Amino acid sequence: MDVKGTRRTKEFYNSQGWKTVDSGTTLDVDLFGVKEDGPLRRAMFERMWSRIEAYLGPQAGSEVLEVGCGGSPELRLLETFDNYVGADFSSEGLGVRG
Repeated sequence: MDVKGTRRTKEFYNSQGWKTVDSGTTLDVDLFGVKEDGPLRRAMFERMWSRIEAYLGPQAGSEVLEVGCGGSPELRLLETFDNYVGADFSSEGLGVRG
């Protein structure tokens, strides 16, 4: 598979994307916003979560792996599952605390 931009994307996030900027957020948020921006994105996000929760339901000892969490893990995963692991190619992003 020919994946374009991966090296440059990794370099961006490791060097500056997950750094805190003057606004108090990360450069990633300043440039791209957050996952829940706008009414349509919110509606799609809630629909996605209702499907996930309906499919999985509450399960004791449930585990989830979020791949590509960067410096902004999906907090709802932390609330939904008993065990959470976030993974990202950007070691800088994994060190961000929100």
